[in-house]
Amino acid sequence: MKMMKSAPILLFTLILTFAFTLPSCISPRKLYDHGQYDAATKAAVRKLQKGHKDKHLVTLERSFVKANQQDIEKINFLKKQGTPDVWNEVFGIYTNMKFRQEMVRTVTPRSYRSGSKRQVSFPFVNYDEEIIHAKQLSAEYYYARGAKLLANGNRRDARLAFEEFQNVKSLYRDYKDIDKQLDLAREQGTAHVFFKMENKSGAVLPQGFEAELKKMTLHELNGQWVQFDVAEQAGKSYDYTILLTLNGIAVSPDALKEVVTTETKEVPDGFQYVLDKNGNVMKDSLGNDVKIPKTKTIKCLVTEVQKHKEVSVTGVLDFYDLVNRQLVRSFPIKADSYFDNISAFAVGDFNALKPETKKKLEARPLPFPNELGMIMQSSTVLKNIAKDIIWNNHRILN
Repeated sequence: MKMMKSAPILLFTLILTFAFTLPSCISPRKLYDHGQYDAATKAAVRKLQKGHKDKHLVTLERSFVKANQQDIEKINFLKKQGTPDVWNEVFGIYTNMKFRQEMVRTVTPRSYRSGSKRQVSFPFVNYDEEIIHAKQLSAEYYYARGAKLLANGNRRDARLAFEEFQNVKSLYRDYKDIDKQLDLAREQGTAHVFFKMENKSGAVLPQGFEAELKKMTLHELNGQWVQFDVAEQAGKSYDYTILLTLNGIAVSPDALKEVVTTETKEVPDGFQYVLDKNGNVMKDSLGNDVKIPKTKTIKCLVTEVQKHKEVSVTGVLDFYDLVNRQLVRSFPIKADSYFDNISAFAVGDFNALKPETKKKLEARPLPFPNELGMIMQSSTVLKNIAKDIIWNNHRILN
């Protein structure tokens, strides 16, 4: 019943899906013997569509009658309850009965003699009036319930009202003023949030800092019931304010450090003859002069210049409930921005340098950035941190 109430228009589609995905390997007779008359009917239809009439026609007749009998008993029971919330279920049952009947029509006439055994018959009924009546009463119930919830004047009930009006819309696209009621419920059920920033750090912010911060595309966080604004809309009533307060901006001094190292390498430097104890050049077994390789040490003086500077922006992100005039949650926030540059120059024989040192020599030395530029850079970091906090805590904004 809950499934029908939340999405009545899907019932017929679900019935269709089930009917044509029922495993063909299940015996219609076995389903009938287990009291699954609706499933037995569908299984028998599938079998008969393959031409096995004599084998399954009697089972189809019996399961069809039993399934309809069960549904009528259920409908009579619901009607006896006398409550208006039963009509969507009644509508669903009648719809299922009509579908079942149309499905059976596709494989057999009203009566059919099964071989030489006996005649089978199918008591087809026109359910249109019952379906229309139940559908109308169901729509009336949902509409009245939605209107009552909406009149309570609070967001939670407005959202429930929206669901009721959607149920009406699924039954009748143009029922009364249903589109207007949906718009009212949507507006009344939506929490409107305004994001703003205050600078209490005592530091002068670069031009465009706040504008860059508000480029956090909060519309990506918008949900069905929460809408964010980074620019206050005139005449709009807000339910929450998210306030980012900057409490401190610290900029480190320019840090420059020079590291001097010497790299050396042994390289070939010709050869020298081997002398005997008399000072004569020694000969090998073939009469050739004996000589050995000679090396020399080359070196290069490397100066590595390391530059570092950082900016730290600290503050707090507060969630305020404007309706109840209270602070809901508060989150400390900190954004760091760094400048690091390593370059090097060398004096001496470059052949003595390691490959990684040679790569350092290719790096271009950069000047230290100014403070305003680094503060501006931190706004991007701050923006992403604030956005993550808002996303992870969006349930606060109910």
